[in-house]
Amino acid sequence: MILKRSCPIFIVDGSVSFDNAHVVSSHDLTDMLNQGTFFSSFPKCFSYDIWTDNIMSDGLVRLVHFLHGEGLIIRFWNDLSLSEEFIFHLRSYISYWGFYWPTFNPHDYQAIIGGHTFQHAQSLLDRLMSETINVFLHLPIYPYHLDDLPEWVDYILEYQHLTFFHYQHTELSSLQKQSLHYFEQFLPVFILPLRHSYYMSDLPLPLHIHSNFESLFSRASFRKSIRRLRLFLGL
Repeated sequence: MILKRSCPIFIVDGSVSFDNAHVVSSHDLTDMLNQGTFFSSFPKCFSYDIWTDNIMSDGLVRLVHFLHGEGLIIRFWNDLSLSEEFIFHLRSYISYWGFYWPTFNPHDYQAIIGGHTFQHAQSLLDRLMSETINVFLHLPIYPYHLDDLPEWVDYILEYQHLTFFHYQHTELSSLQKQSLHYFEQFLPVFILPLRHSYYMSDLPLPLHIHSNFESLFSRASFRKSIRRLRLFLGL
């Protein structure tokens, strides 16, 4: 029986600026899959969280096909600069698509992302949701975001986007954490407290070799259910 754990895998073409046992080159990954040694290097888990710096790499496609063939859950993390063609090509293999959405302010969004507009991202997201592709948004929360959260959550509720707000424990005060967790009463919003720093500042992911996304999500779901129950009971 496989415990409900997740395993992050970072597939790279070139060198990386962080040290992580779950970073693997596309070439080495392809060799593992060819030689049947993948599970000698990575644990067998309930789900796999995959990020890559090159969506065209052979290693990525081989890995997705392999994990799907093993009957395992795949979450693919990127942003909405991905093409529809790429997403629809792999939709049958990838269980969930996680998109980095750094802000709900259109001008600031483009300034941060650079490669496409807020309107393009929303249009693509609408298209994917209309095709019943499982998508979710995620973004890191810092103290300067807190004043924007009511407006952001209104937007999330209007479009019913499943959204993960994640933050590092050391970044927020106790009062700021309390203010943030208030919003987990809303169905599409989940709050993920993180105890480990982000590997990449330009694409902060709630993934770490010493954390378990399945566990993070389970705890967030439990907190949400308790908060909503207390709200229902008027406590």
